[in-house]
Amino acid sequence: MNFEWIKQIDNLEKHITIATKDNVDLKLMFDILMGKSGVEAYIALYSAFLKTNVRFPETTIKYLRRVYVHQKITEIPAQTLARIIGVDEVTVYSWVREFGFHDKKKKTKKDEVNTLLREADLID
Repeated sequence: MNFEWIKQIDNLEKHITIATKDNVDLKLMFDILMGKSGVEAYIALYSAFLKTNVRFPETTIKYLRRVYVHQKITEIPAQTLARIIGVDEVTVYSWVREFGFHDKKKKTKKDEVNTLLREADLID
């Protein structure tokens, strides 16, 4: 599976920190990779995980997928998002409903003006 889409997430470091907060091994791995590069990172990772059985739980990727959909739903069609992140379209739509974005793509200029007026308490 291709995970290049992860690089397009805004504030990625923050979201990876949130996604890995409950997994000590993944958090340590992320901290090592962010603090070192190349051979230094390889040596640090090898030393830290030499005698462990590190696994990558799906919860981290699921969290990042949801963030990606949240950030890109107004730019990229749901069908394309589903293909990019490797989930079915129904999942994308359920996340969109959960985020409350189901109408965002269909807003007109009039809707935007009315929203601004409503926020300014100028109309009901």
